[in-house]
Amino acid sequence: MFTGIITDIGKIVRLENREDGVLCARVSCSTPGNDLGVGDSIACSGVCMTIVESGTEGDSNWFEVHASEETRRITTLQNWKINDFINLEPALRIGAPLGGHLVSGHVDGMARVVSMEEVEGCLRIWLTCPAELSRYVATKCSIGLDGISLTVNETDEADLFRFRVEIIPHTRSATSWKSLAEGALVNMEVDMLARYVERLVTK
Repeated sequence: MFTGIITDIGKIVRLENREDGVLCARVSCSTPGNDLGVGDSIACSGVCMTIVESGTEGDSNWFEVHASEETRRITTLQNWKINDFINLEPALRIGAPLGGHLVSGHVDGMARVVSMEEVEGCLRIWLTCPAELSRYVATKCSIGLDGISLTVNETDEADLFRFRVEIIPHTRSATSWKSLAEGALVNMEVDMLARYVERLVTK
């Protein structure tokens, strides 16, 4: 379980596509080594992954994760490249502050950035998402995008469904979204409460 509050930005330093379809990725970061234990969960741009190896090299730490073909199919891991930057958040610890909202790290699909605009110091971003996910998106609801806990500020269903979020300068500088561009795909996790409510009312 995570909160959507990014604690570090990692850099992909090695990728290997195994014959069995598993992607092996090594990520360099400044996260303390005691937060990178083998078997621990870590959110990589919103995707819950398991650390399979970790270590230290020079002034930075690193960890390795494996991703299945299914995970790659529905997330931006399919586009990972060497030197890409990704958002990192270790799993929530008992007693730690819940600063964002409860995030599982189970990505529902990908949203696409359709426009970006600087407005009064903040970055206003409009995104589209798959039709099957749009019913979970409502004004003032929580949403996880690339692992970042955000609030949906507005929705627009006039043509193609889209929704708007805004990020403050601190969020932009403290996450991989400092290099976000129009057309980019981002991992999307809807509010888990919305999924449970749907299940209860449709069962």
